[in-house]
Amino acid sequence: MTEPLKNAFLFSGQGSQYYQMGAGLFDTHPGFQARMREMDEVAVELLGFSVLSRIYDPSRKKSDAFDQTAPAGIAIFMVEHALVQVLEDAGITPDVVIGTSLGMFAAACSAGCLGMRQAMEMIVEQSRILEQHCPKGCMLAVFANPALHKQKPQLRDHADLAGVNFDSHFAISAPDGSLPAAEEFLQRENIGFSRLAVTLPFHSRWMDGAQAEMLARFERHAYRPPERQLVCCATAGPLAALSAQALWHVVRQPIWFQRTIAALEAAGPLRYIDAGPSGTLATFLKYALPKATSSQFHPILTPFGNDRSRLDAFVARMGEAPRCR
Repeated sequence: MTEPLKNAFLFSGQGSQYYQMGAGLFDTHPGFQARMREMDEVAVELLGFSVLSRIYDPSRKKSDAFDQTAPAGIAIFMVEHALVQVLEDAGITPDVVIGTSLGMFAAACSAGCLGMRQAMEMIVEQSRILEQHCPKGCMLAVFANPALHKQKPQLRDHADLAGVNFDSHFAISAPDGSLPAAEEFLQRENIGFSRLAVTLPFHSRWMDGAQAEMLARFERHAYRPPERQLVCCATAGPLAALSAQALWHVVRQPIWFQRTIAALEAAGPLRYIDAGPSGTLATFLKYALPKATSSQFHPILTPFGNDRSRLDAFVARMGEAPRCR
């Protein structure tokens, strides 16, 4: 008899946000809306304005740039944390939580290492430190083999490798002044790429100026032991404990998504549930998972709508699935 699959929740970070994200749930799901409003009260205290009013600003289209570091970070966390609570209310709980970049804060909450308010305070704190000490910059998603970065000085000399998602998709990061050279090379070579909605060169050497203050601030926080397996894509494996150093690695080191999934798959198949706002990580899994795996992957929220019907269909399917013990 086939063993039931364990649940692995995936949490995406900066760049996965967009205006109107989760609107289909916010408008129709009382539980999701209540959690979002509760967190927005905290956001008002921390930032001085409503993040909900930013996310669901009727004058904004999904395609508009939503890239202010602190509001975007809080918005991502709010959507991810609210969605997890909705899933848990329906009896769908994670056995494993996987954080990518800023998604580590929501993952750490789901693992029991941080409380909701503490995580939001730390996101705002981190955003202010990074904006104070790091140059303005951006990240590009590049649709090519990651080896290209090392092979081509037009990329290697101007940008750092910021992450590898699968065999034909990687990210690079650079300050604003260096990025045009990389973009010009990619355009000249007819290599597809897109800018991510960020204003800092995350996961690169240009973050180093923030290290001392971020470590000093985050070492003042108390972290509880994980109640379930907490996996970090910056280290491509589980964390025995959350710490200031681990959170710094999340900001500074590349995101090894493909490597992380390979390590998890070596221990057996999982049911991956994308708790991020855009379904991006579920899309990555389509290409990162081994061909012969019996793992599953499920997006809930995407920019294409039908959030409520997708959630309801998934909850119904899970109600019929055998329980993992």
